[in-house]
Amino acid sequence: MGHRGFGPRRKSDPTMASLVLVENEVTYGGKYDHWLDSTGESYQFPNQYRTKIVEGVRFVYYRGVRRADGRRGDAEYFGVGCIGSVWRDPTVPLAAPRSKWRWFCSVDHFKRFPKPVPSKVDGTYLEAIPNTMGWRTGVRLISDETFERILRLAGLVGFGSADDSAHGPTAVPLPAITEVHVVEQKGPWQVILAATNPQQIPQVAHSESVARRSPQAKRLGDRAEEIVLKWLRTTLPPNVATTVAWVAKQGRTPGWDIEFTDAGGQHISVEVKGTTDDVFQSFEVTAHEWEAARTHGQHYWLVLVTSCASTTPQVTVISSPYVLWERGELQIEPIVWRMRRSPTTPS
Repeated sequence: MGHRGFGPRRKSDPTMASLVLVENEVTYGGKYDHWLDSTGESYQFPNQYRTKIVEGVRFVYYRGVRRADGRRGDAEYFGVGCIGSVWRDPTVPLAAPRSKWRWFCSVDHFKRFPKPVPSKVDGTYLEAIPNTMGWRTGVRLISDETFERILRLAGLVGFGSADDSAHGPTAVPLPAITEVHVVEQKGPWQVILAATNPQQIPQVAHSESVARRSPQAKRLGDRAEEIVLKWLRTTLPPNVATTVAWVAKQGRTPGWDIEFTDAGGQHISVEVKGTTDDVFQSFEVTAHEWEAARTHGQHYWLVLVTSCASTTPQVTVISSPYVLWERGELQIEPIVWRMRRSPTTPS
C-alpha cells in the first residue's frame, strides 16, 4: 500500500484522522521514560492506541514542559510526519494480556518545525481538551482545522496541501555538500537489532528489517553516507583518504556502506546511520550488518550522523560495536521477525 501523503483527509475513509503524538524529553519521576522513541524515525506505543495509529495517518509531535537538562520549557508542538509501517513489539509475549502489548510504527516524511508552536496561543489552547488529565494522553485525535493551524503557526505554509497529496510530501531541502561542515562528537547509544530469534541475537544473519522506507528516507540515508564520505576524506591521512570507497553507491551490500584501508593495511568497514534530528535515542541494524560487525570485530565502525539535512551535521563513531555488546556497553532488543512457510508443510 502506498502512503497517502499530507493531503486533506479523505472523508470516505473513516480510519483517516490527524493525530498528536506525545514525545516528552523526560517524564515526572521517570515513570514513562522507558518508551523507545526515535524522533522522526520510529514511535513506540501501548496497545490502547493501536486503533488510532494507522499507516498513512498524518500527525504532529508534542512535548510537555520538562526538559532533559532539568529545566522547564514551553509545552509545544515541534514537528510533523506521517505514520509508516506498524508492527507489534515482539519482546512482549503473545500470551501476555492484550492490555500489556506494545507496538512500534515507523515515521515517514518527518519535518521538524522551523520554530516550535506553543500549546497556547493568545491565551487559548490550540487543542480543545476538556480537562487536565487529557493532556496526559499519549496519542490524541485533532481536527483537520487544528492540524492545519499548527502547521501555519510553525511557518510551514502550504505544507500538507492538496498539491502535496498529488505530488508527494515536501522534501527536506539539502544544502550543497560543499557547504557542509562536519563535527565529530561522542555519546552513549542503544542498538536495536532486527532479529529472527530473541535467544540467538548474535548468530542471526538472514533477517532484514521489514519496516518500509520511504523515498525521503532513502534520500536522507544517501546524504548521511555522503557526509561520512566527506568527513573521512578530510580527516584521514592523505595516503589513507585515497583508499576510501563508497561501496553502497556502487550497488554493493556487504553489510556496510563505506570502506577504506588504514595506515597498517587493515580493511575498515563503515556502516552509516543518519537522522535529521539532533540526537539518536536508538537505531536499527539488520542481521546482515550485525553479522558483519561480528566478523570484522574491531575493524567495523558504526557512524551515526545527526542533523544530516543541515550545514553542520555531527558524526559519532562507534568502533567495534559487537565487542561493546559483548561487554554489555550496548543494548540490543529484537523487534522484527521474518516468518516463512516451512518447506515440509503440505499444500
